[in-house]
Amino acid sequence: LGDLLQRRRFIEDDGDDENHKNREHKRLDSLVAYCEAPACRRRALLHYFSEQIQSCGNCDNCINPPILLDGTELAKMVLSAVYRTGQLFGAVHIIDVLRGSLTEKVVEKGHERLSVFGIAPGYSKPYLQGFIRQLVAAGHVTLNIKKFGGLEISKSGSVILRDELNFEFKKIEDLSVKSKFSRSLKEAVPEHSYTEENADLFSRLKQKRLAIARQQNVPAFVVFADTVLYQMVDRKPANEDEFSKLFGVGTKKLEKYGAMFLAIINDGQ
Repeated sequence: LGDLLQRRRFIEDDGDDENHKNREHKRLDSLVAYCEAPACRRRALLHYFSEQIQSCGNCDNCINPPILLDGTELAKMVLSAVYRTGQLFGAVHIIDVLRGSLTEKVVEKGHERLSVFGIAPGYSKPYLQGFIRQLVAAGHVTLNIKKFGGLEISKSGSVILRDELNFEFKKIEDLSVKSKFSRSLKEAVPEHSYTEENADLFSRLKQKRLAIARQQNVPAFVVFADTVLYQMVDRKPANEDEFSKLFGVGTKKLEKYGAMFLAIINDGQ
């Protein structure tokens, strides 16, 4: 993303011909789409020049299709962080907010007090950088050069935030992440068909999450993602130590919500 921003700045500094700048930005967009394309590369490239073709059958993605994962939930987290911080900051700062990093800039801007602070603690910086790069390539997020590369939400990004569009992304290989964090939440904790008892517990956990979300005026996933609730049902943590080991539960969420959800999990046990 840093190289992409630098190239956009070069374009902006290249004279006063706005038509020329627009053409160069379009070419750069097509290059990014080509590099990050989850499907036929030729089709992605020509799409930016308003040409529609069938899959070519010859590029690497056609011959060996990449593994696609459902990244809708993480996309909504990223987009929410972009929105809540005012659509003024670049990927580095957004990632610090998502991971709950108390950097000097985060504290200076007061972003540690936002509801989105620390909502994605299980993802490494390289992983989130790759994920945001794919959001940019898909056109759901844009880079505003005049605002020093701040990330902004596009029309399609807004549709994702409204739960009206899903986002699939290419599997990101991230060797710097511990094995339990190297997969997406959807991979790590699949959905289940529960017995009547567990289905009732899952329902009560969702009701509690919804009540908290409404009280705080935030989306439900800001409290806990569905995949965290699945783990609560599957593992039934008995204390805060066990609760803290759930994928997607950081120190801050443990302090804020641990006791409330533990009370529901252990009710009647």
